[in-house]
Amino acid sequence: MKGRSYIGVLVLIVCLNSLLVKYHSYFSDEEDKIYIIYTDNTRNNETSLLLHYKSLLQQVTKRHLPKTTLQYYKKSFSGFVAKLTKEEANKMAGLKGVVSVFLNQKSNILTTKSWDFIGLTQYVEREYYESDVVVGVIDSGIWPESSSFDDKGFGPLRTKWNDSCIAFNFSCNRKIIGAKYYLSTSNEPLSQADFESPRDSKGHGTHTASTAAAGNPVTIASMLGLAQGTTRLFWKLNNTLDVRLVKGKIVLCEGKEGVEEAFRVGAIGILMYGPTLPEKPLSYPLPPCFLQTKDVTGIFKYISSTSNPVATILKTYELNDKLAPVVASFSSRGPNTAISEILKPDLTAHGINILVSWPSNLPILDILGETRKSEFNIKSGTSMSCPHESGAAAYVKSFHLTWSPAAILSALMTTAKKMSLDNNRDAEFGYGAGEVDPDKALHPGLVYDADGFLTTAALQLITRDNSSCSEITHALARDLNYPSFALKASHSKQHVSGRFHRTVTNVGTPFSTYRAIVTPPKGLHIYVIPIVLSFTSLGENHTYVVIVDGVLNKSMESASLTWDDGYFKVKAHTVFESGFSVTRQQIRSFLA
Repeated sequence: MKGRSYIGVLVLIVCLNSLLVKYHSYFSDEEDKIYIIYTDNTRNNETSLLLHYKSLLQQVTKRHLPKTTLQYYKKSFSGFVAKLTKEEANKMAGLKGVVSVFLNQKSNILTTKSWDFIGLTQYVEREYYESDVVVGVIDSGIWPESSSFDDKGFGPLRTKWNDSCIAFNFSCNRKIIGAKYYLSTSNEPLSQADFESPRDSKGHGTHTASTAAAGNPVTIASMLGLAQGTTRLFWKLNNTLDVRLVKGKIVLCEGKEGVEEAFRVGAIGILMYGPTLPEKPLSYPLPPCFLQTKDVTGIFKYISSTSNPVATILKTYELNDKLAPVVASFSSRGPNTAISEILKPDLTAHGINILVSWPSNLPILDILGETRKSEFNIKSGTSMSCPHESGAAAYVKSFHLTWSPAAILSALMTTAKKMSLDNNRDAEFGYGAGEVDPDKALHPGLVYDADGFLTTAALQLITRDNSSCSEITHALARDLNYPSFALKASHSKQHVSGRFHRTVTNVGTPFSTYRAIVTPPKGLHIYVIPIVLSFTSLGENHTYVVIVDGVLNKSMESASLTWDDGYFKVKAHTVFESGFSVTRQQIRSFLA
């Protein structure tokens, strides 16, 4: 799983992307544009606010003001809307009592672009068969009223679809075509928040389903966001917060632990500092800003220099980071502790700051005192990365209905985008085969297919006795027909030696010849037999052997095997690790 690197000040902002200002125009100048003016919040009643706003307008323009009431705001923030020329807007920004002036415009939340980022653009003409796929989600349920599950544009269900929909407190449509729930066998009573239906009471199932292929695009989607203006700054001392001192102030805290308490006692903003910046923007119940410890010295000096310190938390902005995408620090890493001869993870996909559907009966944050609710939320984690992978797999399946799960996984892995080692020091143990590329996975050239199989443990679950798999068919884990290779040196030795057997199936062009291209690390010898594979038809299979022998110079070494026919490049990643146990920090140091 990976996230984009963010630079700038993190705050909650007013959701301008869906703001529609409606009032009578009172200027005729063609250069007039609509501006949002933020003001201080020192006036408490509506009459004084209106007089203040009109006074500000009179200072920047001599034109006749409208007799009708201006559009103004007083709950979430203090401010009003006016049509001004650019010159008048600049004058307005310099007036006392004005916090900021900015043009009213639509701002699209970038987290809605995750599918575009991996190559699946929404506004591209699609074939009808790309939609003929059913995605199953096993999770905490779903919120059927969410806009992501609107069935507008969907045709009637196929007659062969005969699944049921639990009707109590829940309804299906042509998008959600079936839903069931399962009660725990422990016979424990349901909590007051739970529903005895497929309806989601936790939010997890809703946001994962809306991210995968199950989610419909929503034209206007945003999460709540509020931005405050200039106000007094309060420094949190001795781990205590006095309500009389904090209410209506911006609080300065070390670390993130003081957020909930600051919110509880009435703070309207919070500045946090620590040794490193958060890897991902977090959701807060009040406008936040996070600084590194080295940058907070100036704030301490300022607080000490005045008896009435003030601060402004500005609207957030984002800059592109050329090192992105980056695997998140909390994403699971290899090596595979259960079976070292199977490389894990397989792939990486977006999992940071994803705009998702959210049950409208749940607050957007799980903290005491939070009451805000929204149809959408912003989430991060494996639960966000997995739906992107699932959606990509469903997309490939829509083009290749006869492909097995193993073939689809192979297509996704061998066509994945290469990720930079500069900012992903765990290499394949961090990102696997690379960043998923659904569009390229439609045409992989060759696939590593596999049939279903049973282990001894699975067999005993069926037979309910001590049946075991035949020793005659016993095979090594490294010979699983997987689109990657992994080998671990025995014990503390640096010497590795072994062989892999693989079978590839031609799904590219009928007459094709592939040549093996190997990139081995220094000190290791990798042989491929045969080195050339020739196909005369689609669906034709060929088996080859990879022989490895040599000495590791590091605790982890990377290599690759690519089958190339001049058009298709089918790449399988290879990882070798030493026989002794190493920590992630040690792996990074060896790779440095």
